[in-house]
Amino acid sequence: MICSVCPKEITGFRDQLSEKEYTISGMCQDCQDETFCDLLAGKKVCHKPCHEEAIETFLEKEEK
Repeated sequence: MICSVCPKEITGFRDQLSEKEYTISGMCQDCQDETFCDLLAGKKVCHKPCHEEAIETFLEKEEK
């Protein structure tokens, strides 16, 4: 598998959420981290106010 953003071969993902994102975007873990402000292991680490609400909503849906 090759990332849809960079030419890197995909060797694995950090968690199920990242694997699910791959099925949508085709991005490797590094590109996902860069694109989504490093959502590490299901925890919000982005401190950009514009992303906080969207991240919280997404994580709440995943917990259900």
